Amino acid sequence: MDIIRYLGIKEIILPLGLSYLIIMLYFRFAKKYNIIDKPNERSSHLEPTIRGAGIIFPIMFILVGIRELTFLNDSFVLIGVFIVAAVSFIDDIKPLPNRVRIIAHLVSVLLVLWQQNLFELNIGYLAVIVILFIGILNAYNFMDGINGITGVYSLVLASTLLYLTEDVKMLWLISGLLIFNFYNFRKKALCFSGDVGAIALAFIFCSSILNLIIADENWHWIFLLGIYGIDSIVTILVRLYKKENIFKAHRSHLYQLLSNELKIPQLRVSIIYGTVQLMLNIVLIYFIDDSPEMIYTIFGMIFLVYVIVRRRI
Repeated sequence: MDIIRYLGIKEIILPLGLSYLIIMLYFRFAKKYNIIDKPNERSSHLEPTIRGAGIIFPIMFILVGIRELTFLNDSFVLIGVFIVAAVSFIDDIKPLPNRVRIIAHLVSVLLVLWQQNLFELNIGYLAVIVILFIGILNAYNFMDGINGITGVYSLVLASTLLYLTEDVKMLWLISGLLIFNFYNFRKKALCFSGDVGAIALAFIFCSSILNLIIADENWHWIFLLGIYGIDSIVTILVRLYKKENIFKAHRSHLYQLLSNELKIPQLRVSIIYGTVQLMLNIVLIYFIDDSPEMIYTIFGMIFLVYVIVRRRI
């Protein structure tokens, strides 16, 4: 990759060292102010664990944006990341009303659309993009329920986007994810991402994928979020069928059923999700132009396997 050849070893060590420093400082902060996730009946963990360590992701993304002067082109995206991260972090400490979170998400998404000059689109298309964007933010957050899943899945996404876009911000984000995974990808995690990490990551990835779709004029890049998409959509449909409140916390996602009901180790489930998404990404990258039918075939097969496994649990 050109960007890796261009960057020296110092440029790779710097974000890793900075990520380590930030997470160590946050651990002290979280312990001092008791930002702890205590287990309840819907939790997949048994011991109190530091929450909100995912703050490292928006910090790294914004810092590299300032360092590389990309804020000249991405200022609205960086502001959007800051808004969703700030509101989500406050929500991690003290729950906020839903309307506050939704307003923050809406403002941030509109900033991205403004950055991309998409307000020229038909109002119907704009509405679909906004609803899909906000839906993905919340779905990504709901998927953050077992050790390692957010870290592994996001590492696959960030690495794929680095390969496709050669955006140095993704390199810094990967550094943050590697350090975070060191403390989260464990049988007994030392920290959790929290809303601040999951929602900030989702916002960053959605913005980057939207850039890809616009630049390549190909909506197939949305499949970069395909595995989380399948799990989220099917789970919502199942809960609606059961007449459950889809906005209430639950343990109905497939990854939760696999780890909680079938007792498959959480880290193994996280690796499965990341690996399947990686395989889909490889198909997208190398066959999106030559054989788009293969994408539908592979995605359909994954969806079928998902439904079969879920029905058997």
